[in-house]
Amino acid sequence: MSEYTDEELSKELKKYFKHNTFKSDIQKNAIKSILSGQKDTYISMPTGSGKSLCYQLPAVLQENKVSIVISPLIALIKNQLDFLNQKCKIPASTINSTISSKERDKVLGDLKTKTTHIKLLYVTPEQVASNSFQELFKLLFKFHKIGFVAVDEAHCVSMWGHDFRKDYLKLGEWRSAYPSIQFIALTATAPVLVRKDIIANLNFQNPAIFQVPCFRKNLYYDIVYKNLMRDDFIELKCYIQKCLENPEPNTTKSSEKPCAIIYCRKKESTESVALSLRKLGLSCEAFHSGLKKSDKEKVQDDWMNGKVLVIVATVAFGMGIDHQHVRLVVHWDISQNIAAYYQESGRAGRDGKKSFCRLYYDRDEVRSITFLLNQDLNKCGKDTKSEKYQRAKNALKEFEKMVEHCENVICRHILFTKYFGDPPPKCDSMCDVCKDKKSCQKRLDSFLQISASASMGTRIRTAAEEADFTDLYEGGRSSGHKGKFDYYDNDDDSYDNDYGSSFRKASEKERKEERSFIDKQFALRKMNAAAAMKMNETASISRVKSANATESKVGLTVVTRENYLSLLISALKSNMEKSALLDPPDIPTIAITYKDLEDIAIDLELKCFDSCKAVSIYRRNMAKETFAIKNEARLHSLIKNHIPKKHKFHGGDYKTIVEDLKNRYGEDVIEELENEVEQKKLKKEKLQQKNNDTKNQSKISSFFKKEIKGVEDFDSKKTDIIENEEIDKSDISQLKLMKSVLEDELRQIQPEKEPNEENMNQDEEQSSKKRKADGEIEKKLQKIPRIEEGNLFKTANELLKIESNRIEPENVSFSSSSSSIVISEPVSENRSRNKKKISSIVVNTLNQFYHDKRIQGNDSKALFKAIARKVTHIFYDSNPDVVSKKDITDYIYEVFYQAREGIITKLEDFKID
Repeated sequence: MSEYTDEELSKELKKYFKHNTFKSDIQKNAIKSILSGQKDTYISMPTGSGKSLCYQLPAVLQENKVSIVISPLIALIKNQLDFLNQKCKIPASTINSTISSKERDKVLGDLKTKTTHIKLLYVTPEQVASNSFQELFKLLFKFHKIGFVAVDEAHCVSMWGHDFRKDYLKLGEWRSAYPSIQFIALTATAPVLVRKDIIANLNFQNPAIFQVPCFRKNLYYDIVYKNLMRDDFIELKCYIQKCLENPEPNTTKSSEKPCAIIYCRKKESTESVALSLRKLGLSCEAFHSGLKKSDKEKVQDDWMNGKVLVIVATVAFGMGIDHQHVRLVVHWDISQNIAAYYQESGRAGRDGKKSFCRLYYDRDEVRSITFLLNQDLNKCGKDTKSEKYQRAKNALKEFEKMVEHCENVICRHILFTKYFGDPPPKCDSMCDVCKDKKSCQKRLDSFLQISASASMGTRIRTAAEEADFTDLYEGGRSSGHKGKFDYYDNDDDSYDNDYGSSFRKASEKERKEERSFIDKQFALRKMNAAAAMKMNETASISRVKSANATESKVGLTVVTRENYLSLLISALKSNMEKSALLDPPDIPTIAITYKDLEDIAIDLELKCFDSCKAVSIYRRNMAKETFAIKNEARLHSLIKNHIPKKHKFHGGDYKTIVEDLKNRYGEDVIEELENEVEQKKLKKEKLQQKNNDTKNQSKISSFFKKEIKGVEDFDSKKTDIIENEEIDKSDISQLKLMKSVLEDELRQIQPEKEPNEENMNQDEEQSSKKRKADGEIEKKLQKIPRIEEGNLFKTANELLKIESNRIEPENVSFSSSSSSIVISEPVSENRSRNKKKISSIVVNTLNQFYHDKRIQGNDSKALFKAIARKVTHIFYDSNPDVVSKKDITDYIYEVFYQAREGIITKLEDFKID
């Protein structure tokens, strides 16, 4: 290859890649070294430092030669090809399983011609090992058409690398067959041990080494402890909005808008986090391997183009994606090793502007990962010298370093510089510790205190967990940090030596702070205990199984489960009665009572509860189950084959629950709460007695007064139609639209006419016809026992009668969450009111989508009204007495979430798949 001066190189850089200057002298010198063709080259540069350019520019400058680039993922290759072919107009191609035979023949034809147009050929290591590629490479080598071979993500070659791949190891043997070919190794994450491994495994002889220090001065790192957060998703949303503030929103192109990545460990977590943030109003989508290819491409393109600002993804997302405007990278779960954490967080701030990297730390997640890593270690057997065992052991050690770093107060950038063997960084307040070390220490102490108190609960830990934590924390944090990991060298004077001590000798001031902290924690424990007592009182009388485990699904309550259980019972009853009207009737094998339907519903609800990990998934599964039963044409198989069983009490013994709470929160806390409850009860009784003694006798005339009750007149109503929402007076069209929908609903529930001679004759004819029809239906229904429903949806206290003669109060009103509809009036009138309330909630929720133009069609207003009627009837027909505002809004949001591009164009599309 010919040599280039600095000026000539800059011109070529501008010509092909539109850059005025190189990002660093190291980048420029690496390119010169490759162009000289004399040595193998090792390049280690942080994400965003321009390492890809180091081989791309030399490849373009070689005449009639093709350079081979080995990349681990097809997704990475696709991103590189899109960049080179579309943006830079540089001919580049690939040979892999995703391309058609026609495209493959075209590529091979070009490579075999005298004058090759393709400058860069991207392949995976698996493709390199195939016979067809080996034959092609021999042919190109024979006619001197190979420029060089670049091994991207070269840390995959090393067994000590965080992303080791066996096929990468075979590259060393292949390279040995072509010693004259120049090889280039590139990585962003390689400590000293991995670097030595790469050079040895690829058979490099005296290579040129170019390494950029790992410190990224534009990235601000901090750690947040999840158990100190009051409302995790609200706080996360506020932080995202703060980081993505755009100083020039009007002048910025959509593709240049600041955006964010949230990394989660599991696919389920990406969905639940994305859904929670969407409900809070953020433009957010999930990305994981479970999505269809077309859906993944759409989500990625929308994020790249600025249509979606936040993407919640598993850790594979982002490799090879060059998005210059990522302002925030959040790790919702802890990374499993330092190299992965550095690579993933490094996707922020590629344009050099200040960006943010936050890790949310939680010991529950630590337990889970440690358990899995120990499982991998145990699977390796007793052969401690095998490569598999060494890799598993190394993975556990790497994770321990991450945990140790999160539970210490030390500059966050030091984690990386020490790992990669670089000198200590000049952080200059670019992490939470260097900015305010004292506050970080207080937060850590709070975290450790709460974690210690939580671990004193009654939950039985598994043997694996017990072993994991003894090993992971060297005796546990409660032992006062007896030891440190060898990873942090105590004799290294260049680092902060006092970071490892979490419990220091307290001065007088510190003692006061500690006392204050203890008082606050006692208050917090008391508050949590009060909530737990309230929760477990409900659980102790609940119909649902595993009621005491309800709190394990964040946001789910026993009351919510009771409501969904009632909807299931209603659906089963409806299915059974409809099936009895078929010809021939479809009836159960054994006579079924209402209690049997309840047993079937309880088992179905428990199945949905056990199979979900988030409250949103629970709600969705229960809704799907209910609608499936209601829409079933024949008798449901569970009813048909049901064998009645003895009824069991599913809640829990309240005394046992109280003892459990005492163990969790302390006897002093629970006893104080019980005393407070008792005192309030006594005060209330005294007040009632006083009122009864002084109350005047009611006049007989007032007793016989009639209270006129009717449907409220919308024209005379001065307040807004929708509860708790203010409607802009200027928005007349919106008000009219909502009014017309509600009036349509109200027409169906107008009070009966006053009897007169004319309509009495009409009623007599109708009742005669109705009696005949009822007689036919009654004959069919006599074939199965009638289900006496009574009031299906009473309180848990009234429904749960434990095989005793306990006398229940006559008038019990249903009470659930604050948003539930409560029954305290005559049934017919109350149902009318409930229908009106449901309709109001539906219209208010749909109105947001209507104004966002997500309800479209030839007549969007008519479609809006049709959808509103449909949703109102869905919830009114199922049972209006237990429907909450959250149930309705969740259902509507779920439909729009599933809809194509989030838009409804016809009534048939408005459904949950």
